[in-house]
Amino acid sequence: MPSPSRFFSEDELRGALIVDSEGLVYGKAGYLKINASGVYIVGLVETRGRSIAVDKDRLVEMLLERGVHVSGSEELEYLVARAREEGLEVPYMEVEGSLEYVKGSIPVSEILWIDKAGLEFDGRREELTVIMLRTPREARYRGIHPQESPMLPRPEELEGKLVLSLEQGILGYAGEIVVGPGEPGIRVYRRRGSTGYINWLSLTKRLREAGYTEIYEALAEFRDPLKHSRLDLSLKQRVEEILRSMKADETAFRMLGESIVRGEEQSIYVDVAWSRVRKVREVILVS
Repeated sequence: MPSPSRFFSEDELRGALIVDSEGLVYGKAGYLKINASGVYIVGLVETRGRSIAVDKDRLVEMLLERGVHVSGSEELEYLVARAREEGLEVPYMEVEGSLEYVKGSIPVSEILWIDKAGLEFDGRREELTVIMLRTPREARYRGIHPQESPMLPRPEELEGKLVLSLEQGILGYAGEIVVGPGEPGIRVYRRRGSTGYINWLSLTKRLREAGYTEIYEALAEFRDPLKHSRLDLSLKQRVEEILRSMKADETAFRMLGESIVRGEEQSIYVDVAWSRVRKVREVILVS
């Protein structure tokens, strides 16, 4: 387990990913709240682009109509819980642009561990901080039942998911399925590299500027170039399949070839036996 003697300041925690014991993402850490009852991490929910979010204003109206005394200043988590107690269906709305709101306050007693790690996967480099909860807080918020003994899903449903160990902290991102004596497993990368990479940002920019709009949109949907400036060379075949499905011409394929950067990189990974897997949700939890 991550060192129990390591502590984090409010600034160090801000923006940390909060994950519950069911492998569901609760939100991101905002700030510390300190009062007579204890110390809490305030969890924030942030939406970007077009997404679905709880319609808080309508939720408050529904509770008031039911005779529940609320002001609208309450944390969203509390309002959702009260609505469920009253048998009300939680209303949702489509959001355009960015929206940030307070979801709830998490007492430090609910924290299993806090860990920080530098990860590199498919050209994405990041310093990730995770707050792992010992409770199914997000599952309760969504009304989701516990997951029991997850079945091994298709490889594409695993690849790229964050893998957290209840005992060791942040492991990395899931890659391919591997096999060992008597059972399968997952190869988890702290850094995934090969003898080069695809300059993804450059390739997609060139295609867009050259008028290959539909091809650009298909590739950007596969991997957002604003989040993945590089792609591991192991994904070249999948990119070529997309180009062929879009009936790309020789020029587009030549641009792909010209966007490949050769070099020596070393992968760092650990193989995790499937018997250690506890949850496969938005995040994979292992023992």
